[in-house]
Amino acid sequence: MSYNSWIDFDCKKYYLDSKKHGLRLLFDKKYPFEERNLIKKYIAFLRKKYFFPIRCKIYIRNCSFFLNESGKRIYGKFVNGQKTENLIVYPCIFVAAKSAIENMDNILLNLTKLLTYYYQWYFFDDKNRTSRSIEREANYYAFSLLDIYHDYCRNKSTKDRLDNYSSATQ
Repeated sequence: MSYNSWIDFDCKKYYLDSKKHGLRLLFDKKYPFEERNLIKKYIAFLRKKYFFPIRCKIYIRNCSFFLNESGKRIYGKFVNGQKTENLIVYPCIFVAAKSAIENMDNILLNLTKLLTYYYQWYFFDDKNRTSRSIEREANYYAFSLLDIYHDYCRNKSTKDRLDNYSSATQ
């Protein structure tokens, strides 16, 4: 990768071209509370680290897959935003996230991959590149960011244990 598709939060001031920005997370009503919180924590981590210049709604559906137009199974979909004279349709992401704790890494990988498609759309990269290069970049960021998140969680957990230990010994 010759550049970073994701916008670091520190660079926010250069990308304020939309009145609404950030991520909005929407779950099925019956989506389990514990899994919902795990996804919310991951999104909170991404919001602290990266800036999302145009509002993007993320719909988390409690299903195993969706069917695309040709009838094939897909596990998520990024829908481009559009602007007309009278209407702005913001981009959105649909994630098939059948609730199961053991499935959470796959759900977060899929979500991150779809968010990379969001950035590729924002920078008009999807028009200039092959679908294979777009897919490779999305996979790269999905695995890299999930590794960074796991390291962050491990370090936070260690720090919390040390804080609890030091306060207990005082």
